[in-house]
Amino acid sequence: MSVPLIAVDVNDEYSLAAALSAFSAQLEQACQKGCLQEGVAGFVSTRGQLFQHADLLAVEPIKSMLYSFDLMHYEFNELADLREQTIDGLDDPSSYVRYSQLLVFQHGLTSPSVKSTIIDICQRLVAFSQQQDDSQVLYLSEDKLFGIYLLVLLAESEPDYAYLIGAYFPEGSDDDDITLYGSGFIAYLFDRYGYHNLVLDALAACRFNGLIDAVRYNYWADKEQYAPNLSQCFLTQPERYRYYKDALYLAFERYPVNSDTFDPFAGLVSDFEELAEQYASQETYSHPLISRQQAEAGLDALTLDGMRLEDERKTLLLQLQALSEKA
Repeated sequence: MSVPLIAVDVNDEYSLAAALSAFSAQLEQACQKGCLQEGVAGFVSTRGQLFQHADLLAVEPIKSMLYSFDLMHYEFNELADLREQTIDGLDDPSSYVRYSQLLVFQHGLTSPSVKSTIIDICQRLVAFSQQQDDSQVLYLSEDKLFGIYLLVLLAESEPDYAYLIGAYFPEGSDDDDITLYGSGFIAYLFDRYGYHNLVLDALAACRFNGLIDAVRYNYWADKEQYAPNLSQCFLTQPERYRYYKDALYLAFERYPVNSDTFDPFAGLVSDFEELAEQYASQETYSHPLISRQQAEAGLDALTLDGMRLEDERKTLLLQLQALSEKA
């Protein structure tokens, strides 16, 4: 992996601003080429040394995020002390590139003037993803998608930008790309925040219908607390559904949706199909919210916030179609 590196003093606001401007320029060049791999820079100190845990403002948030994937435990721990290392000497330089980006963005988000550059970078990345509509062009390296971790970092600092996380995933994403290399960051958010506005904003802005399935079937398939269950949330907390519906409208005012292929209830459908399979395979299975009779009757027979789900789906799609045509 050929790695462009930008020198920065993370304790100096002017150096951070200059480094992130250079990073933004390199990202723009990569976007113009139509592929990010080997075109996105990492960072080193102005002394030419690799960054390490001691340079982070706070270790735990970055550690928790990267631990969203089992395989990242080893990678994160290996980056603890790099004083005697060079990037060419690392087993996986892309792990360091991602780590250095998180470290520099973490510092940059503490400065209002630098934060605006970070927001611009994140919005440019999402615009590129939307334009390309192909998860294959989002790779940082062979086994890492670029940027989703930066969007999560931004959203945790500025929740109003959580919609960028969902909008990042192209509608035409490859299921394996998202399951293996993107879904863990959604698992991290849900484990940390539950059905907080931040999480619902991200899910509502997602065009990729398979996102919740990707979370459910990755490494965490046997750990339900890491996968959002929208049917359970909305049936027990109607106010969360009303928030989600409003978030859908906002998200697709920003990024118009193809109403012929987008399903605003893709997550609900996934949850319900999983539940129906449980009923079909287990005679003694029982769910506290949805009876066996309801499961057999089908998803459209359910009511959501006082309306039949089928009617809600049609109404939402018509309204989203109107937004798209208006845009």
